[in-house]
Amino acid sequence: MRTRDGAHWVLTRAGLYLLGPDLRVRRHWQHDPRDPRSLGDNTVFALAEDRAGILWLGTDNGLDRFDRGEGVFTHFRHDEADPDSMRNSRVYDLLYSSRGELWLGTASGLHRMEGGARPAFRFMPVSNARVATPIGAILEDLQGRVWVSTTDGISRLEPGSGVFKHYTAKDGLPGGSYFVGSAARGPDGQLHFGGVNGLSSFLPDGIRDNPYPPLVRITDFLVANKPHPLPGPVGSIGQITLSHRESAFSLEFAGLHYAAPASNRYSYRLEGFDEAWVDTDATKRFASYTNLDPGNYVFRVRASNKDGVWSEAPAALTITVTPPWWKTWWFRLLATALLASLGVAAYRLRVRALVQQKGMLERQVGARTAELVLQKDAAERRKREAEQLGEAADQDGATSPCCPISAGA
Repeated sequence: MRTRDGAHWVLTRAGLYLLGPDLRVRRHWQHDPRDPRSLGDNTVFALAEDRAGILWLGTDNGLDRFDRGEGVFTHFRHDEADPDSMRNSRVYDLLYSSRGELWLGTASGLHRMEGGARPAFRFMPVSNARVATPIGAILEDLQGRVWVSTTDGISRLEPGSGVFKHYTAKDGLPGGSYFVGSAARGPDGQLHFGGVNGLSSFLPDGIRDNPYPPLVRITDFLVANKPHPLPGPVGSIGQITLSHRESAFSLEFAGLHYAAPASNRYSYRLEGFDEAWVDTDATKRFASYTNLDPGNYVFRVRASNKDGVWSEAPAALTITVTPPWWKTWWFRLLATALLASLGVAAYRLRVRALVQQKGMLERQVGARTAELVLQKDAAERRKREAEQLGEAADQDGATSPCCPISAGA
């Protein structure tokens, strides 16, 4: 590599070399375990020069900042305790972009260095893989977009938004892994990446997304994993009515787009049940639902092509699950009327019983009152009779003559 001052630098597995104008070695740097300011590792993969003339080295043991004036190396490595560190210390390639950003291609993905004296290394995804793939090489096109080669294709990244697009053999690449550091940009802006299956060369502006979205269709309807008899094709009938015993069903769908159909993606939702859209890929083109409550539902599904262009109008199917007879409106109305009638009848019976009880009590009270009146009258009569007898006795005593006193013989 040649820096702006005309110096030639050679990166090897035995350290860093500086060549003179005659291409002879003028200086050699190697790792010294006893000197923490020496080169971080003898295996040097990449070199980049920033606007200040500082050299950045990608090694097998981290990123090194080389101050040529002082001859000092500063090391940046992966640190489990530091979330701002790079994810892997093996740095395969470096790019100092036109935006003044340093990009690192590591064994665990792409990173962008941010910050000043104590920089942070931000991980930048370039594919949908669960585990970040190793980065082989990094290039910048004339529009400022970043392109990287990986073990699974080539990716394009928009530095401002972080939006990426990943290309594989399904998009026309030769497939297979790409070599570390094997990349170059030509004078015409053409990018070249070397891999195990050959050289991949292209003009970035010539790569365009497919603008045509798939035509999505619902292809099958199954109940209990068996085809359900329908009056016509499921994609054209628009509505299905099921009994409560058929509330477990599945729907299959497809996106009619044949440019890399295995890369099509789908999103579906059962309105009335799913709170949000459910995303899936071409390996799972079906949706299953079990034990749905009686009611009306609308299943909608949409599809996108390999470039993420989504269909404008999703396919839709209205599904009605009828309730069992004991949950129908007429049964509930009849049951309500029956309960109301029973309530009224019970109320009337209760009122009648209370009236009868009241009448019985009134009769008992009347009879007892009459009995008391009779007893009172009899007592008063006996009292009067006694008084009359007493008065008669008094009168008889007053009218009788007194007996003479006889003299004793």
